[in-house]
Amino acid sequence: MERTSGMGTAPIIELDSTRPEAIDGRRLRAVAFQDVRMAYLAEHGPARGRALVLGGGHGVLPRGLARAGLDVTALDPSEAATRMAADIATAQNLAIAHRTARAEEFDAPPGSFDLVYVADTFEITEDPNRVVERAARALKPGGALVYDTVNRTVPAKLVYLGAFQRLPWTRIMPPGRYASARLRRPSEVEALFRRHGLHPEGVCGFKPASVAGLVKTVLARRRGEIGDDGVASMAGVVLDPDGPPVVTYLGHARKRGAPDRDDDGAATGRRAGAGGLSGAPGSFPGRSRTTSARDGPFGDDRNRRAGGRGRVICVGRGPWPGRAPIPRGARRRRSRRGSRSGPRGTRRGSRRAGPSRRGR
Repeated sequence: MERTSGMGTAPIIELDSTRPEAIDGRRLRAVAFQDVRMAYLAEHGPARGRALVLGGGHGVLPRGLARAGLDVTALDPSEAATRMAADIATAQNLAIAHRTARAEEFDAPPGSFDLVYVADTFEITEDPNRVVERAARALKPGGALVYDTVNRTVPAKLVYLGAFQRLPWTRIMPPGRYASARLRRPSEVEALFRRHGLHPEGVCGFKPASVAGLVKTVLARRRGEIGDDGVASMAGVVLDPDGPPVVTYLGHARKRGAPDRDDDGAATGRRAGAGGLSGAPGSFPGRSRTTSARDGPFGDDRNRRAGGRGRVICVGRGPWPGRAPIPRGARRRRSRRGSRSGPRGTRRGSRRAGPSRRGR
């Protein structure tokens, strides 16, 4: 047991713990992030097919994918987490293949998955290049790699290096779980994708509804006033498509090449005419499909354009499908010049277009 001065006995901080009184920061994050993860996947993940989760933990995300109708394999480096996740999946009649393996070392057959979700990994691994290499190899052509991680910013360091693993009254992680050098900027992750034949297609920040609400949630959980399952509703984590990814963000990339097609002509990696996961029953007979990934408070947060620099986040195929984005400076210059609509010297929207005032 830990003790903190003036506060009596502090809770046990232990990852992948079987003790109900322990505070497991990995599970708390998975529960708090589940809605935004599924909302993002509803727009950018495959509608059906095979999914691989790297960093599956206690199985919160793999179970959500299985309920949405995907055939799920989940890998995690912790034997204890893998065992707990497998037991829960069996109890809920979800056919998920749970395996104990490090994301840097797993060896899946090439082109065997429509989706690879990298969870709880990029901010932990010492070798993200190896993780992306293995993930890209496992993806089918046209398949999607989706991930979430922690940005390397001052606010992110204050939260993850300070509040979550150092401050006695808000700590939920053991020391050393996070380090500044392992936090990744979006540009760094996207550079890794390009190195291994993946095309980055956007990022989207997410955050708690309020900082005060996050602090209250952590304190309430540490005092035992709420359980793990109460964290999501109290923290209220939401997508933040209109702002920069200050602390945490999601992103996705696609493997170059056309996806395979089924007998109906639909892309197996992404349903034709629809974006992302579907909760409609019937694709996988005998599998539990009780929850739609589009249901819930975040299903409509998609396809929004971020301000500044013309960058678009939370979208599927880049800023302006079919044409290249216009740099801000060029946009202003073109606006000043106007566009010519007829003889030399006339412009659309100007007084010089049409009859002059003298002739009226």
